[in-house]
Amino acid sequence: MKAERSIVVINMECKVENQEAFTEWYNGIHIPMALKYPGLMKASRYELSAKTTGTKTYLTIFEFKDRQAMESFPASPEVAAAKEEMQQRWQGKLPFEIKSRNEYDPIANWDKNESK
Repeated sequence: MKAERSIVVINMECKVENQEAFTEWYNGIHIPMALKYPGLMKASRYELSAKTTGTKTYLTIFEFKDRQAMESFPASPEVAAAKEEMQQRWQGKLPFEIKSRNEYDPIANWDKNESK
């Protein structure tokens, strides 16, 4: 068992008609900008498997080196740059809505591929 990284989990919804523009921007611009932060080790995106009409539901998990890196992230220059780019691009008309954002500290994890 090995526990190290703290995570931020973001749940968001996007209207189906905005999905393509949102995904292109989020995957191609927003996430790469966030990954410039040295303490951010990994970002993963998921789409809700259940079929819905009108909106798509997404989950993003950011894995940080440790709690300190997670706590420092919001005030980092990388986040400031990402927010500025987002505001310029969407001009206050975001194509998505953040439903929740939660921070988690590690307890334990199990990895079948991890050497003992």
